[in-house]
Amino acid sequence: MVSAIPLALGDLPANPFTVIRSGIRWLVRNGDACRAGDVIASSRIGLVPQGRGGSLTGTSFAEERYDLHVALVVSQAGRLQQRDGLSLGGDFDNQHDSQRPWDPATVIGTLTVGDDTGDAPVLRPVLLAGRRTTDLAEDRKTLLSGWHDRARAWHGGTTGHATLLSLGICEQNGMVRGERQAFLELLRDSAGPLHAVYVADEGLVPSAPVLLSQLSRTPRDAEAIAADLMRDLPRRTTPGAADYFFIGTALSALGRSPITDRLDILTSDGVAKAPAANTILLSLHAETPVVLRHRRLGYFANWHKFRVQAAGQATRDWLRSAFEVVRRTPDDIRDDYRALAAAVRERTGARLLVMNSVSTSAREDITSYASFDGPLHASLASVRAKELNLMLGELAAEGTLDVLDADAVAAELGAGLHIPDGVHQSGRMQHELRAELLHHLERSRVYDRAPVARADSVRAGSRNPL
Repeated sequence: MVSAIPLALGDLPANPFTVIRSGIRWLVRNGDACRAGDVIASSRIGLVPQGRGGSLTGTSFAEERYDLHVALVVSQAGRLQQRDGLSLGGDFDNQHDSQRPWDPATVIGTLTVGDDTGDAPVLRPVLLAGRRTTDLAEDRKTLLSGWHDRARAWHGGTTGHATLLSLGICEQNGMVRGERQAFLELLRDSAGPLHAVYVADEGLVPSAPVLLSQLSRTPRDAEAIAADLMRDLPRRTTPGAADYFFIGTALSALGRSPITDRLDILTSDGVAKAPAANTILLSLHAETPVVLRHRRLGYFANWHKFRVQAAGQATRDWLRSAFEVVRRTPDDIRDDYRALAAAVRERTGARLLVMNSVSTSAREDITSYASFDGPLHASLASVRAKELNLMLGELAAEGTLDVLDADAVAAELGAGLHIPDGVHQSGRMQHELRAELLHHLERSRVYDRAPVARADSVRAGSRNPL
């Protein structure tokens, strides 16, 4: 029997605040067929204290107040019929504080379906938030567009979230954030209520010694780092715009520890603190052969070489004079992982999940290793990757951490086609790695309630309702 189900916004509790919203921005055309799990529309939201006017500042979501979104997801397949007048166009669909209240009874359209599921809500919210690297990074084109040093998303209308913290490099971006960069695939297929956090690596590469330094850093330590840099930098080449962009981003990252962040989320009970990360997803590619150690203050730092090359001469002079290069063997990296795992376990109880390296290269055609000086891992990336992967396997066997086996996925799909440079992946490979990640979360029992999706349905890439 064909039914036209009204799509009401539904409850979005935010106690002790009131939700205000922008106009509705449609992401699916009027009359289009939708699949279960599709995002059909979105709205920017703001929070104001109940009984008072003005925008929210200095409290929950203050760092993300300009980029707080609700994505509206249909839990059934059907054909969408939009209601007119909800998208006002222009800046009205882009302003988070347009003072239009969130009314749960507002119907934004209908979904024509073959089988009515009864009273179950058909429109479900996904919440998204982005912390801008700088407030000058203004970009409101779509969901979570712009330059964010931290982006996150979670299931609305529920409680008992697990928290996944991604501290990798660019290889994790598409896997965790998905094709639209809005975490939609990850949340769609999650077996329980999930809060997913992605911290970008532009400001700092999250190598194990760098993360350990951040964990132990106090606010006074962060002030000392900033003061030391400000004293040191002007003595050298006059900084330019590229220097200030790099240094400002680096200082922001050095002053924080994402592992210990406790972030606010909107749940069915209102504003609540998300649990500390249950799982911290790292990347073996972040464990570079060298890291930097500050000569005077002793903290560790690491930046991608291409980022440093793009910075100004003043930045490069500062890095050369203020830091010493620390070279790392696979044994050193093993020790760093053990130390980090122990420190994280003590501080938050989280477990490390490390994404390994692809150990075969479509570009390598070496027929003899006789001409290479030992140790081979110092001169051949493929040998280093194999040794590091073996080291990770040993750490997993002793229970120190878990491994997300990108190497096995690449071997099954074909590394030359799906990850030719060893880092950047095809959409197919990202999909398979995302499925492996979701399997790991389900097996680890990080959710506070029973799974709502079978593991084999995720492996098959089904579109489970959010």
